Amino acid sequence: MIVGIGLDIIEVERLKKSCESKSFLNRIFTPAELDMFNKRSFSYEVVAGNFAAKEATMKAFSVGFSSGFYSEIEVLREKSGKPFINLYGNAKKKFDELGCNNIFISLTNIKNLACAQVILEK
Repeated sequence: MIVGIGLDIIEVERLKKSCESKSFLNRIFTPAELDMFNKRSFSYEVVAGNFAAKEATMKAFSVGFSSGFYSEIEVLREKSGKPFINLYGNAKKKFDELGCNNIFISLTNIKNLACAQVILEK
C-alpha cells in the first residue's frame, strides 16, 4: 500500500549558487553524499538531484521543510547508478511511525533541471 508520494523539481543553476556556501553543503548533505559528489567531479546535476530527492522525501512524509530532515535523508547510488535512500534520526522515526517498509526513488535531469520522485510503501 502506498503511504506517500513526493515529487520535486529544481533548477540546477539555482542550486549551484547555493553550493558556493560550505555551510549550506554541510547543513543539507551528509559526509557520504559530499564524498560521492567529489568522486563525480562535483556535478551540479547530481547535487541538484540529491536536493530534489530530499525535498520529495519530505513531501512524501507530509512534513514541512523546516522539519530539519535534510541531513537525515541521505541519497546515494549503487554501483549500477541506481539511487537509494538511507534515513537517520527523525526522518527514520517518521518512516517507522508511518509503518513504511519500502522507499522507492527515481531521479532524472536535463541540462537545466533535476527532478526526483519518492514513493513510500507499507
